[in-house]
Amino acid sequence: MYALASDHILHFRISERPSGVRLTMWELAPARANQLKPYLYVINYYLNSLEEARGFLRQHLIINGASGVAKLDIPFEGKVRVMPYPTWNSCEIMG
Repeated sequence: MYALASDHILHFRISERPSGVRLTMWELAPARANQLKPYLYVINYYLNSLEEARGFLRQHLIINGASGVAKLDIPFEGKVRVMPYPTWNSCEIMG
């Protein structure tokens, strides 16, 4: 069984630090009794500027099937619906 597209929300936060900018991205996990953390994964990237962080996030969203982000004014925090398995084709599904 495959997850629904509505199950794939990428959360992000961009925070300025004295040493640069941190971009944090995560995806929440379905709640389970034995679960240690509320997310599937968390990624932290340290970048040199806000422009670099927004560009990196924009590219990540495009690669992961988010639509309409090419000209989006990206805020410091938010969430975006992404496609499940954006790079899959019929070969993976069929076999």
